[in-house]
Amino acid sequence: MLAHKGIEGVIAFITPEISIDQSLRTYSGGLGVIGGGMIGAAFRSNFPLVAVSLLYTEGYYDQGVDHHPEGRSRMTIDYPSRTYDDILEDTGVIVTVYVTGAPIHARIRRLPRGKFNTTEVLFLDVDIPENDYLSRLNGKRLYPCLETTGNSKEHNDERRVAQSIILGFGAIKALRALNYDVALYHLNEGHAGFVPLALAQQFQTEGNDQERTRMLVRSKVVFTTHTPVAAGNPKYPARMINHFLSDESLQYFVNDATLDGYFDLTASSLLLSFMANGVSKKHGEVSRKMWQGLKHGAPIISVTNGSDPYFWQHKEYKHAETKEELAQVKRKYKRELLELVHRVTGKMWSEEILTIVWARRFAGYKRPGLLFADYEWIVRHLHENKLQVIMAGKPHPDDGNMINEWNNLLRKAYGLPNLVVLNGYELDLSRTLKAGADVWLNNPASPLEAAGTSGHSATMNGAINMSTPDGWYLEANEEFYFRFGLDHHRDGQDKIDGIALRKCIDERVLPMYYGDKGHWYHMALNAKLEAEEMWSSDRMLRDYVEHIYRPVLKKVV
Repeated sequence: MLAHKGIEGVIAFITPEISIDQSLRTYSGGLGVIGGGMIGAAFRSNFPLVAVSLLYTEGYYDQGVDHHPEGRSRMTIDYPSRTYDDILEDTGVIVTVYVTGAPIHARIRRLPRGKFNTTEVLFLDVDIPENDYLSRLNGKRLYPCLETTGNSKEHNDERRVAQSIILGFGAIKALRALNYDVALYHLNEGHAGFVPLALAQQFQTEGNDQERTRMLVRSKVVFTTHTPVAAGNPKYPARMINHFLSDESLQYFVNDATLDGYFDLTASSLLLSFMANGVSKKHGEVSRKMWQGLKHGAPIISVTNGSDPYFWQHKEYKHAETKEELAQVKRKYKRELLELVHRVTGKMWSEEILTIVWARRFAGYKRPGLLFADYEWIVRHLHENKLQVIMAGKPHPDDGNMINEWNNLLRKAYGLPNLVVLNGYELDLSRTLKAGADVWLNNPASPLEAAGTSGHSATMNGAINMSTPDGWYLEANEEFYFRFGLDHHRDGQDKIDGIALRKCIDERVLPMYYGDKGHWYHMALNAKLEAEEMWSSDRMLRDYVEHIYRPVLKKVV
């Protein structure tokens, strides 16, 4: 049981996406996984936390493959509409948010506490008959793409701003309508950054001047920044923001976070929070340096991410206490993974061959192609039956470069015996890949990976991480994973890291796997034990309570 001393009321965790169960398509990647970990840990410890997010009736997207002869196969993107009446409760409450002065109605739907072993989650559903067609579009897709907004970047930005306003202002109204006594609002990345502006509107309506309003808002808000990458630090024309808010009293706060005509949601969140954090020690350092020029921004500390073992870890792995037991469990789940590979691709792979998995969002800084940088080297290793490689992940629909990279790897896989690219990277596939992998490959360009959270759950399932030194890996025991490459940016970084990756495989990974299985599973077991203790969402929530929630509330009082 997590001690609640010093916390009166609930923590409202506001997030643009949240990963709970594959049946509920309200997630895209690691940001949602962390949200899911928070509500799972809060449920187990009976900690007073409620999450609020948008409901997306079409979700992120379903990834498929259009198979064609002559090397023209390609990834497909589909947005099936979903209803969640069998999962979510209708509270009967509708709140109204104003965007460009026009009302958008949000029905509050509730995920009951305990349904998926999580605390309560409130979803704002705007894809309802009470709204017009354009308003309903805000509730269809997570992270809208250009294709849905007439291939206009301006219209796409407008859709994203509208969604963020609905989340921020709608969360405040939903919590108030359902009589939650909120101690703190915890913003999960800048997309939740309109929460402070909604509070500012409320406090000014109550007669407070601008400076007292700022003080009152900051006393109620903490903020987690999740990435130094631009996609997680959105900026929009300030003129658009003021038009969409249609409230002159908020222009003062918008102007504070505006530079060269662009309103920065992360800067605004830092200015209107009492405390902020990065999601690993390295990311905290990167964030402090990144925002050192922002006057009066919240102090940035570090709370390292963790993964929910009760969701991600198979029970047999949890109970494996010796390297022999771990090896036996790995054989079982590796067999299941290779059976999946056979069903999907027709390829028959061996349980005795080292299997490397690279699976996560297909984003440029994560470098999915690094393993293939020396194509002659990887082809030789695959043909010599030294490696089996599985690639999986979703590019954003607007990221043409990464879609092309995914398609090119898919086409290469048709001609190479020990390479497959799996489509449909969702929660269930991710659990299968982690349980069956020998090596979980993580090769972002340091220092752009804030955490690299997928490695936690891979380790909990007996895989050994192989990673560039970034994110949480710099806090892990280096003896328990294969580290390679640079820990900082420099010219030629991709080439240097590619050489280091191949050297690591040739000189460390392959000799140990084929020559000393006892040492291999000794390493995997120690990594698993460390992950269970250090990299769980339970530890993460404890850190938020001890280092952010309780200290902030004590200072505010």
